[in-house]
Amino acid sequence: MSNPSYPRVKVDVSFSGNDEIADLILKFEACIWLYERWTHRAHLAVGLSYLCALPFDEAHARIRQQIQKYNRLSGDPNGYQETITVLYLRKIAAALVGNHSLPLHRLAAELVDQCAMHWIYRYYSRSRKWSPEAKRAWVEPMLSRSILTAERISFFDNQRTKKVQRELLRAGPQSTGIRAQG
Repeated sequence: MSNPSYPRVKVDVSFSGNDEIADLILKFEACIWLYERWTHRAHLAVGLSYLCALPFDEAHARIRQQIQKYNRLSGDPNGYQETITVLYLRKIAAALVGNHSLPLHRLAAELVDQCAMHWIYRYYSRSRKWSPEAKRAWVEPMLSRSILTAERISFFDNQRTKKVQRELLRAGPQSTGIRAQG
């Protein structure tokens, strides 16, 4: 798909069930999810699904690879931003601690409410957020560290991943839409 010469209007639609998030994952990974629906909500739902199925480092690597591929094929090859991705993944991982029993679509809705697009400015100035360094690699927050430190996420990640994975195995693979890559 070529880079469109017109701005594309985003359409933000809530997910009403886990099956809709599973559909998002399948279409996103196949690069056929409508770009107009590739919203902040969709990004959070993908991150949430990946973190429910994979340890943090694997989820991070997979979402980076998939967003870059999806954006490139959707005509937005420069759209990926590493610092934003890591910050939101850390927020999602922190939100999963103690909330792993909520249905994914409800947790996704809560995350959208808790961390709208302007939420990032609690941690970064506009110039730091949009810097070339922040686009390429993780840049530490300047304004606050709160619950988003790597140490806290690493501490909880192993326990949370194992517990969530056990629950997902009981629920079946359709609960997240995540397939093994190969």
